[in-house]
Amino acid sequence: MQKKLILLSIALFFSIISFSQFQKGTTSINFNIGDIRYFSIRNKSFHKDNSLTFNPAVGRFIKNNWEAGVGMHFNSIHLNDSSHGLYYQNSTTYGAFVYTNKYFGKGNLKPYLTFRMGWDHLSGKYIYNNSPLFDFNRNEFYYAIGGGLNWNISRRIALFTEATYLRTSPFNRNGYGRLNLTAGIRIFFNNKKHR
Repeated sequence: MQKKLILLSIALFFSIISFSQFQKGTTSINFNIGDIRYFSIRNKSFHKDNSLTFNPAVGRFIKNNWEAGVGMHFNSIHLNDSSHGLYYQNSTTYGAFVYTNKYFGKGNLKPYLTFRMGWDHLSGKYIYNNSPLFDFNRNEFYYAIGGGLNWNISRRIALFTEATYLRTSPFNRNGYGRLNLTAGIRIFFNNKKHR
């Protein structure tokens, strides 16, 4: 009985998924792993461990090949660096963002341009060159612009990689810019009936 229920649930799930991508009215769910440069790096004088990062988002195609959506961001970092003096950081970041993607081309590989704006709340502590422990707790706005490549591995699922220039605190001089490289997965749903 349990196997039949599982099979029925799987069949119902796939019955709501359409075989069309990138068409107006299609909904996408995507998940990326955050900046891939922050995975664990270890050697004798340097250790960096990004213990947890996730960025789920939901988008809707408002026109063919044009997606708009919302998402959330969570990042927890523990960092020790002794290669250029002592630096220690233990922090948590969470926030929300809106984004838009414009896709080009046909076929399994679709390049796209992306723009994202969001808000992050950062809290934690750090030490730099044996200075006293410094606690921080702040909010910042940011924007990111860049491009990516979407690889449709099936009609419902795509893998993507993306490079963006992210600029924090765009409304004052205290912000900084950096390159953000990420990879993830998209799942497409469409409730429209196609004839």
